[in-house]
Amino acid sequence: MAGQSVGAALVAFVLLAAGGGTAAAQTPRAAAAPGCPSGPVALTFDDGPGVHTPAVLDLLAARGVPATFFPTGGLVDRHPGLVRRAAAEGHVVGNHTYGHENLTHLADALIHATVIRTTQAIQRAGVRAAPLVRPPYGATNARVHHAIRALGSVQLLWTVDPQDWRGHSPDTIAAHVLGRLAPGAVVVLHDGSPRTPNTIGALPRIIDEGRARGFCFGVLDDAGAVVMPAPPTPPPPAPKQVAPPQLVEVLSGGDRYATGVAVSRATWPGLVPAVVLAEGEAWADAVSGSVLAAAVGGPLLLTRGDRLDPGVAEELRRLAPEIAYLLGPLDPAVEDALWAQNIEVRRLRGPDRYTTSEMIADAAVGHGADPSTVVVATGDRFPDALAAAPLAAGQRHPILLARPSEDHTRLTRIVQRLGTARTWVVGGSAALPEVAVLGLPGMERIAGPTRTATAAVLATRAVQLGYASKPLVASGWSAPDGLTGSGLAARQRRPILLTGPAELSPDVHAWLRDHRSTAVTVLGGPAAVGPRGLCQLRTGLDRPDAC
Repeated sequence: MAGQSVGAALVAFVLLAAGGGTAAAQTPRAAAAPGCPSGPVALTFDDGPGVHTPAVLDLLAARGVPATFFPTGGLVDRHPGLVRRAAAEGHVVGNHTYGHENLTHLADALIHATVIRTTQAIQRAGVRAAPLVRPPYGATNARVHHAIRALGSVQLLWTVDPQDWRGHSPDTIAAHVLGRLAPGAVVVLHDGSPRTPNTIGALPRIIDEGRARGFCFGVLDDAGAVVMPAPPTPPPPAPKQVAPPQLVEVLSGGDRYATGVAVSRATWPGLVPAVVLAEGEAWADAVSGSVLAAAVGGPLLLTRGDRLDPGVAEELRRLAPEIAYLLGPLDPAVEDALWAQNIEVRRLRGPDRYTTSEMIADAAVGHGADPSTVVVATGDRFPDALAAAPLAAGQRHPILLARPSEDHTRLTRIVQRLGTARTWVVGGSAALPEVAVLGLPGMERIAGPTRTATAAVLATRAVQLGYASKPLVASGWSAPDGLTGSGLAARQRRPILLTGPAELSPDVHAWLRDHRSTAVTVLGGPAAVGPRGLCQLRTGLDRPDAC
């Protein structure tokens, strides 16, 4: 927190006496900005990212204000999605050490280590780390300054400090800042403090009155000067490209159960040690069971809830598994039919889909699944979890379903018990709000603006992890065919793309083009992927009216 141990005035004195300094500790510097009569100033935010960072970003976006964030590396590793959002919205991301250490208490080597580790965390989040280092507490001296400079970085403090972390009222914070604005001013605030709501309350007045006085809000450049961000230069128009024609394989049957059997025959030509069965009229248990199926080395099959589907029974005779895992509320008649085939039955059923997903995760880990990473998706609707299933199953990472209305308590308990270090949250905050996943270890959101876009993002992540760019294509509006295909996708390390039934989704088309794919497998019949979609896949045309 700013000024908690060493005041800004004392810091400035120490640095100037040492013959070095920062842009903020000496005379403020600001690049000229047209239409800004009082000059540019910079808002900076320390100690995030955290629970209040989205609200800070929302407010800055609503008022069109860029800022500079100084996050700690440990929190970047926990919330990389928030850092990506800040950078995507035009904010600069600097360095506030990995664990908020007092640098005056560290040897030079440890100063270098915490700064470098934070830079690496920011880069892992896919964001450029500005070479600006803000020592926590403002605690610095000539040795710290030179240690930072030896890394090619710039130490950057502030000129205006309302000490918002102390819990001052919004009016007090705003009055302090507004009373000290000057050209090139660097204001230190906090997005990672328990008292950040007071800061959020002060921001509208700071911004609106500051602008009324002729100030503009800018960012800090790599030398620590306050500058106005350059407007983005639109890229030159790219030549029109079309997705190449695809070699299309279709796996389907007369219904969802027969499609599951067709996928099973294409994936497991011989005997298997175990199978996983779930109800075909639901989706939640099956999507969680995709990882268990991969772990036990057999297919995921769907069956009717009140009896064993005859086609599935025949496929089980071919596969001859020793064990069948029954997920969720399947009727005892299904269990009896399995015992009649001399298949040992192990039931995994909780009072709801969320508890059942936890039980399935435990069973998968018991068969060698890797809980160091856990995939979390909403249990309210299927597309996000369906698109994540091949990636989760192929990497042997358990899938947990979450209620959008719950807080993070239950999930935190589960991942702590599993020893999870990283959490992939599938879908945006509309699917799973921040409160539902707050504090999960190494949390990263994987999401697009729509269900088909989210599936495309997941497919790209899969390719980055070594999957083939020969995806499966399934319906994004009906779950069963894609669910049974998750075993094939995991076994052959192929992602799933989701599309609508009438025609090929633009996200599918763009993904096939960008990844130069030449072969796909379609799961399900015309109700899943219709004739026009198949035509577009086979011809590679990007004109819907051509098919």
